[in-house]
Amino acid sequence: YLFGSARSALFAVLKALDLPEDAEVIVTGYTCEAVPNAVIQAGYTPVYADIDPETCCTSPTSVRDRLSENTRVLIVQHTYGIPADLDALTEISEERSLYLIEDCAVSLGSKYRNRLTGTFGDAAMFSFELSKTITCCRGGLLILNSDKWGALSKLKEFYRQCVPEPSRRERSQAMFQLGLSGILYRPRMYVFFGRLIVPLLFKLGLFRVSTSPIEKRAGIGSDYLRRL
Repeated sequence: YLFGSARSALFAVLKALDLPEDAEVIVTGYTCEAVPNAVIQAGYTPVYADIDPETCCTSPTSVRDRLSENTRVLIVQHTYGIPADLDALTEISEERSLYLIEDCAVSLGSKYRNRLTGTFGDAAMFSFELSKTITCCRGGLLILNSDKWGALSKLKEFYRQCVPEPSRRERSQAMFQLGLSGILYRPRMYVFFGRLIVPLLFKLGLFRVSTSPIEKRAGIGSDYLRRL
């Protein structure tokens, strides 16, 4: 499933699961604000687990310490392209019947035990935002690896009803920003021209920031849910 962002992909799968109102979702403490925001906007409570200092990824020990009777989902973050300890984290999710989501926003192409990240959890999300490994300026990918809790049919229906196509203006703006960024962010070009032009384009509103001001205040914008 293709979305306008990885955060909206996460929001969509959480909404589709239709969890109890008191559900808790474990997220990694060292993460982008978009992750806990998506949990909050979906109506659930984010619970922060610490990181493994050697990898900066989700710590299995800390996850065990954060578990409660309300824990329903575990979001495993692969940080800086480094895979988390999926053996231990998968074991925890199976023991407690948790829904396991892999955050692969910065681990596209990374492998754990010769297997690609994003293929271990019940679901996984990838990001194509401007700073990511492969970019189309913005966008996210959600894959489902299991039909746990009937997620496949629920998400398909949610996607059909609640995730609209981007407008022509949104498409044009994204293509404009992507094309120009491909020139201005080249190292030699950035040193001489890009570092002056890029801030101006953002100030004029011709370039869009990844996280809107309303999201920084834990809100949700009108264009939060979009297809790619």
